[in-house]
Amino acid sequence: MSFRFLNHPGEVELAVDAAGESEIYAEALRAFAELVGLDTGGHPEERHIRLEAPDRVSLLVDWLNELVYLADIDGFVPDEIETMSLEETRLDALVSGRLDAAPSSLVKAATFSGAAFERGANGWRARIVLDV
Repeated sequence: MSFRFLNHPGEVELAVDAAGESEIYAEALRAFAELVGLDTGGHPEERHIRLEAPDRVSLLVDWLNELVYLADIDGFVPDEIETMSLEETRLDALVSGRLDAAPSSLVKAATFSGAAFERGANGWRARIVLDV
């Protein structure tokens, strides 16, 4: 499993590689927490996230946008998936993280620009452009 940030004009492109499909979501969550600068001293919290989308790409974009929403509205920055049930177009997860008084507003939204989510020769690959 790994994630890396790629140069993209005016935005950040997130490329995620993982052995399993559900691990793509875990790596995307870790990347998001790193981007917004999770304050590890914050109050521990858990949140339930339930999403349904028409396809894998839309589900991943919705996942990241839900993380953006939680950080912006609640100040909650998740950094770990406690449990997850995943189907191709449906996700149900319990995430844990920290209630951070002032998470960075670096990430505004996940976009569909150049978005991809596919099975490769060695597992799964995803690319998502984040509006920063």
